Amino acid sequence: MSLPAGATGPNITPDPRPNVTIIPCYDQPKPEGTKSTKTKVRSKGIAAFSLYSKSRIDIPFQVDVKVASNEIPLSQRTQEIDRIRQEQWEILTQEEKDYWARVAQVVNKNMQSLSSKEDAVASEIQQVQSEVDELYGIKSLCFLFIPPEGPMAPRVLIFDCGSHSKGRQGFFEWLRETEGEAHVSAFLDSLEEYANHLFSKEPDTTIRGNGIGIIPDPKGLRKSALQELYCKGIYDRWVACGHRDKRMPWSRVIAHPELFVRPNGLPDGLKIKTAHKQGKKDLMKIVQYFYDHQEGRISWEDGLVFKPAFIGSE
Repeated sequence: MSLPAGATGPNITPDPRPNVTIIPCYDQPKPEGTKSTKTKVRSKGIAAFSLYSKSRIDIPFQVDVKVASNEIPLSQRTQEIDRIRQEQWEILTQEEKDYWARVAQVVNKNMQSLSSKEDAVASEIQQVQSEVDELYGIKSLCFLFIPPEGPMAPRVLIFDCGSHSKGRQGFFEWLRETEGEAHVSAFLDSLEEYANHLFSKEPDTTIRGNGIGIIPDPKGLRKSALQELYCKGIYDRWVACGHRDKRMPWSRVIAHPELFVRPNGLPDGLKIKTAHKQGKKDLMKIVQYFYDHQEGRISWEDGLVFKPAFIGSE
């Protein structure tokens, strides 16, 4: 069976962030004398079309290009994304739609085991948020990191008490409108990566400080050795710029280089990619660049590749 565009195989996770859920907490005015009531958040089944739509992360970027070129106004962005998703779903073969239906069954079955735990905690959190808002007029943004259960990954629940309150936008609506979708995506990616870090059983081997490891002259090295030096050089510079990931967050940086990579961060306009996707010639150029940086032939800042952490979206 040929997979739909955006899919990577039968064991894929269709949503790029299926384990992060934003829950708007609506502030409904209550009649005087009534008590606050707990609001339960129920995990609903996810439709095959919804999973397929979320897997097509290329569509929002296509629409953003149209907006940037004034082909469509910003106000029509959401409608255009929905239109293209629906259009692409309709041209799938029945076999492809059946594939997404099977994926939805697996996802929904795995979600059921977590629903009771999430409901209990979510109810308490929303109760506290509602009462704090009523008593002190304080809005809150709460993150819950739920440990993995069985084969499931950790989950993040985000309770946004400021959403839809007296005509105000929720935090993520505001961030999307003021900073753009890329910042929202990078922020949510960071939360998911932190959840994985929080419940990881591996020791924290994060390098602290600004040291960059010494590498040998790359001339004459095989591709496998260049790949190893490339990964080391990239990660060392990531940490040197103030980031604290215990491993290189390739997907986040590759998806949003404008947030993390300096202008002209790599030589000859080369892009950040995972090592196995870099050709040997490009690997040699980049590792030679790292070596020249080490030897002082390139200024310290220019050779760091990445922007300082506080400039990015972490």
